[in-house]
Amino acid sequence: MVISNWMRANKLRINPDKTHILTQNKLGKLERPLSVHMDKVFLKEDPTQTEQLLGCHTQGNLRWQSQITTLKAELSKRISGLKHLKYMWILH
Repeated sequence: MVISNWMRANKLRINPDKTHILTQNKLGKLERPLSVHMDKVFLKEDPTQTEQLLGCHTQGNLRWQSQITTLKAELSKRISGLKHLKYMWILH
């Protein structure tokens, strides 16, 4: 309720396509899906259990595996690009 009031006071609305629930369920499977709603907007649990916030991939269990995997893939692409540029520099 407090979040809902703050968002209304600041003229903000939730985008349900970009807002998901991250949970760390230590008790095993829930009997039914978690249902969270704010201002008549129902939020779904993210099936990947990962959200991206300011370029950082956050997992529901607060581990870094998703961020590290994504970062490794990005760095690999950039290093490969730099290797190709090295050969272009030698040819000119």
